[in-house]
Amino acid sequence: MKTRITCLLMLLLVLASCATAAQPDAAQVGWQPADLRMIFPDGETAPEWDLVAASARATSDGITLRLDVLDLQPETRLHAYLAMDDRPGGSRELPIDGNSDIEWDFLLSAPDDGLAQVITPDGRSVTARQPWMQIDRGRDALVFHLAGLELQNDSPRFQAFLTQPGSSNVQDSTPVFSIDVPPPAPARLLLAFWNSLPAGSPVQLMRRWNGAHTGPEGHRHGLRQLLDAARDASLPIALLDLKRPDSLAGLDLVGGLETVQQMRDDGLLILPEVAYGDPLAAAASLERSRRVAANYGLEQSPLAYGALNAEQLGGFRAVFAADEGVYESGGVMRIPLPVVAETQPANAQGPSLEVRRAVLAAAREGGGLTVLGGSVPDTVWADALYAGPAFDYFAQHPWIEPLDGDALLDLPASTTASALLPPGCADMLCSPALPAADDALRAGLRADIAGLKDEVNRDLLWDMYLHLTQPATDLSRAQLQSVMLPHAAHLLEAARWAENPSQRSECLPDRDGQVCYLASETVFAALHSRGGRLALLAGREGASLRQWIGPSYQFALGLGDPAEWKLDQGAFADPRAYPGAFLDGPTPPEAYSVAVNTNEVTFTTSDGGQKRYYLGDSTLTVQYSGIRAASTQVALTALPHLRQQPGWADRYRLERAGQSTLCWSGDGEGSITLSSNGPVFTAISFLDAGPLISQSEDPDHDYPRGHTLPIPL
Repeated sequence: MKTRITCLLMLLLVLASCATAAQPDAAQVGWQPADLRMIFPDGETAPEWDLVAASARATSDGITLRLDVLDLQPETRLHAYLAMDDRPGGSRELPIDGNSDIEWDFLLSAPDDGLAQVITPDGRSVTARQPWMQIDRGRDALVFHLAGLELQNDSPRFQAFLTQPGSSNVQDSTPVFSIDVPPPAPARLLLAFWNSLPAGSPVQLMRRWNGAHTGPEGHRHGLRQLLDAARDASLPIALLDLKRPDSLAGLDLVGGLETVQQMRDDGLLILPEVAYGDPLAAAASLERSRRVAANYGLEQSPLAYGALNAEQLGGFRAVFAADEGVYESGGVMRIPLPVVAETQPANAQGPSLEVRRAVLAAAREGGGLTVLGGSVPDTVWADALYAGPAFDYFAQHPWIEPLDGDALLDLPASTTASALLPPGCADMLCSPALPAADDALRAGLRADIAGLKDEVNRDLLWDMYLHLTQPATDLSRAQLQSVMLPHAAHLLEAARWAENPSQRSECLPDRDGQVCYLASETVFAALHSRGGRLALLAGREGASLRQWIGPSYQFALGLGDPAEWKLDQGAFADPRAYPGAFLDGPTPPEAYSVAVNTNEVTFTTSDGGQKRYYLGDSTLTVQYSGIRAASTQVALTALPHLRQQPGWADRYRLERAGQSTLCWSGDGEGSITLSSNGPVFTAISFLDAGPLISQSEDPDHDYPRGHTLPIPL
């Protein structure tokens, strides 16, 4: 009978232990910087034992303490001791090596694999209403709930010690801390990213949004993963260039606009105004992106990002800069961008040890700023396996304060900087110089674009110009942009015609051969002798261009392998590009000879074949004769101005009439019809993937051919 009773008592104790084990979860949730009580100095302790901070808060039945460990490992086994001093007298002696710095009145002895005990200075063990400790390995924390101790002082003092089980050697200990002190300043943390959503083609857009194996570690990766992790952790992040018009159009295409709008409303997204392209056109790009962002329901920000100089920062309170430290000059604060680390900053267990130490060092400095992030396509912060644990770590540690937009603007700033620009830089991003050989061309284009009267026309030209003047650290890409930039002249001529329409039939020399212009009162065509191609076709609505055909590099450049680029081939330097319509064969074409008459241009090959273009009032007729049968490409870049507002892709319509007539239209914006007296049309479109583009990339899916076309071909 005695044995049975003993077993019953043991069973009751185990059941009691199980009952209290469920309690810690509620006590661990929602720790905030306001709960922080002390950030401990560096003790040069092994990271799995390094106690770094103490937090405390009152509960209905006692006090809950939290002690954070720098990098608690799953295999680490420990025994924790918590000394408590709440009245005169007590003991400094400990049941382990060393003495306490306080005369404790209660000592909580808490192994990680058994029940905690409360020891009094006279050696008695108190078990009634026993407090508990739980190890939260997911958050690298020890949580103590101190109930039933009948503390005599509302502000007791504490000191903690860690040992290995069965050992009296102290691995680490804390200074003495109290619960009635004001919280120290936590580490301030900013997560900032650029290249938010490259959107040159559907396949690029899908992979940058929610790619299958596109990250640096080969996992699912993309902006969607970054946003989901930030939202789940309630962690603010900054997407520095998401307000670029092409990125917003891509965001709408993949169905991510509502997510971004909601996270912005919840204070989880910092979306600065953005300048892009040629730094000398920063004011124009800033104004352009601001208007398009407003169309997408994103209000103006007091923050700015881009290759800006001091003259373009009027009205802004802060700007991001390629510099260290936070400075203020002329009423504008300069916020540093992240320095991308060479080592991997996160893994499936959370931030790397190097990142934890960097953030902790900022906390120990009294609330210093740490900036993390980088280019979204290249960072593990957008990795599906790594982002969640890392962001949860930042959000769940009271000694870290992730900054939202308001907190960012409240950062203390040094006023020692003599100028707003980073030292030795021409703009805030210290952008690489554009090719000096193009200085005159760029200056002329900037002046000509600014001189256009119609907003639609200016927008089309600025979009092409800014796209082809993006500062690039890669020399080959910079050269490719330089090769394509002169072809903006065709679009400029079309814009001038739209604002002052008249008939025109003439050919002029350019660096690749001859460009010919045919125009009526309603239609404008630019033709080129290289390949006898139609480089641009447009109509007009009032003074506004309605573009139907143009080169793909007007919108997307360098989507293929740089090893395939042939920079001496002019408009054909990138084999993945579409330099216009009525191109025959896959190889770079020859330069045709040219004859021009009223409303007519004839291109003749070296062996006598001809392409004849005849412009009527509202039609363009193309006639082939003596040219070997080939697959002819007619690349439509229809109505690109539609991309400035939500739902833009839904406004396009493709209709067939038999096998030799196609009609492509934009809702309320006109249409273009292609009719053939013989050859059959096969149409592919950037819209062919349909709803698939908003889904996760599936490497095993056979996507349609149009999935690789530049948007909006």
